[in-house]
Amino acid sequence: MGSILLDRMEAKAEAKGAANRMLRTIRNQLKRHEDYKIIASDNDTTVEEVARIAKESGLAY
Repeated sequence: MGSILLDRMEAKAEAKGAANRMLRTIRNQLKRHEDYKIIASDNDTTVEEVARIAKESGLAY
């Protein structure tokens, strides 16, 4: 039983790490003023999500 909980905790930590890496990548691309469509495609997300991240990070253009 404890093993299942530990597996879930590890999976959650991995997912959070992946999300943080994606955000960092998107922010770096925004700093380079890359096109929102290219950023979305590179990160397997939507243009709307990239725009939201840009606004929240103060990097919208």
